Amino acid sequence: MEPGWSRGQTASPSLVLFNPCFSAIAGFTRPAVTMARFRVTRACDRCKKRKIRCNGLQACETCVDRNHSCTYTAPYCRGRLPPRIQDHQENRPPCPASVELAPTDLDGHYFGPASEPAFLLQVQRSLNPSPSVSRVLLTFSSSDDPLPSLEPALEDAMTPEKTAQMVQLFFDCAMPVGQFVHRPTVESWVANPSSDSQLRSHPRRALLHSMFAIVEQHMNPGDTSASRGHFAAAQLQHQIPITLINIQAHLCQCIWLLRESQISQSWELLGVVARHALAIGLHRASYLRDASHYHPVSAESCRRTFWCLYSLDNCLSIALGRPKTLNDLDIDQELPRLEEELGDVENQPSLSLEDGNAALLATVAYFRLGRIISKVLRDFYSCSPRSVTEQMALVTEHLQSLQDWREEFCKVSIPQHSDPGASDRTTLLLRDFLDLVSSHATILITRPLLLESLASSHAASRTHTHTVDKKRDLEFRVGQCEAAALNITDILSDIDYAKRMARAFWFTPFIALSPITVLYSCSCRGLALAQPVTNHLPAASRCQTVLLNIVREDSLAAKYALLVEDIRPRV
Repeated sequence: MEPGWSRGQTASPSLVLFNPCFSAIAGFTRPAVTMARFRVTRACDRCKKRKIRCNGLQACETCVDRNHSCTYTAPYCRGRLPPRIQDHQENRPPCPASVELAPTDLDGHYFGPASEPAFLLQVQRSLNPSPSVSRVLLTFSSSDDPLPSLEPALEDAMTPEKTAQMVQLFFDCAMPVGQFVHRPTVESWVANPSSDSQLRSHPRRALLHSMFAIVEQHMNPGDTSASRGHFAAAQLQHQIPITLINIQAHLCQCIWLLRESQISQSWELLGVVARHALAIGLHRASYLRDASHYHPVSAESCRRTFWCLYSLDNCLSIALGRPKTLNDLDIDQELPRLEEELGDVENQPSLSLEDGNAALLATVAYFRLGRIISKVLRDFYSCSPRSVTEQMALVTEHLQSLQDWREEFCKVSIPQHSDPGASDRTTLLLRDFLDLVSSHATILITRPLLLESLASSHAASRTHTHTVDKKRDLEFRVGQCEAAALNITDILSDIDYAKRMARAFWFTPFIALSPITVLYSCSCRGLALAQPVTNHLPAASRCQTVLLNIVREDSLAAKYALLVEDIRPRV
């Protein structure tokens, strides 16, 4: 007896069939090929109704034999619905905008999706798909170079005439937009020093020295000793408790550090200022309504100080790609009120931009634009990826908000609607500045769709992902992104204007980086689609030349500009 067999046990039919010994005795032969079982997941309507076997094809064998029409229109009611391929393709997260791509510099500092290095990495990934990589090491360090030793400026060297002149230069030239200090109040401090017992108090002295540091930096860019002296003197004046004037002085110091290419140090100081603002309730509207010492000028100063801090937080978030310090869900502070100083824009169509009104109007417009940009950063550059369908809906919403903003502030944001009599240098500077910022906002809104289009043009497997209507909408949004980039390059093509704007606003180099990367990316996309463009490369090269002429060699913007060289050989 064979091992493993018990007495009285018989072989099963399967063993007899496939055991070679028993097959030879029984006369059976083993099939040469064993057919795999085909599982039918759904029967046709006719077979399903009659509960007969169906092979799941259209037309099935039963319907063909009986010469009946074979349909699958009955509702599916057995278990979970099968996934629809089209819905999966339409609702999938965009591949190039994956949150897994997080470049870091040599010091391990993180650059988020809103930064130019992250965008360049996504462009390169779209042009040359490679295995998933969660970290990419950049070839530079974003840390600041140490500042030289600072000697505080001597207050005795400042005459009343010199002090008044410095205050005037601060409001007229050094910081024409984003003003958060009440000019008449500061001028009264300087005009009547003997009647103001608090003029020599630490907070006011800190604010004045911080303002003077920015003025010296703007007027004498080659000689930094005076500017750094005022900055050091301002640092010596800070003390507790936290007051509005202290926060304003800190904000001036943040701006001074940014113009000195000390972006990391400014980012750290901004975090301190933001916490101080939260501590005294500048982010809450009730802070102004419930104050026992409420005054319209003080209330407006609080609003402008907070929204200047808010806008600066936006800019640093874009430059470094890091999350914002201020959370929109915690803020209910009102936006600056235009009517308190200028009157309602709609009710005064003949409002002149002369006599200082241009700076006030541009400041309010800039703060309100910052609210739109913050929502763009939250919706497009957060940790939660969105599908292409969701992105296109958000793009439409934010572009409409931007268009409404342009219509409200067309007197200073749109050249065609500007006051013909306002031809002075400051007014033109403000107009072009707002045009730059709004065009940059358009790029931030539409850039994710550019990445989607770029990836689709370089991947044959995704050629038919979108429907015809979605492809048309995608091309239209990409065209808006290209138009905004070309508009920025046209504004910055004036070298003299670019130099003046670089002194008046530190964020200009980072604005100039966006059209360069967008135009190079669009050129790569045009080559992939066999639709080369002729005006993108000259405009991008011209803008890059301007950028390198207005930034320092050790600045973060200059380091970003070197990364663009990795894309140029592809176009």
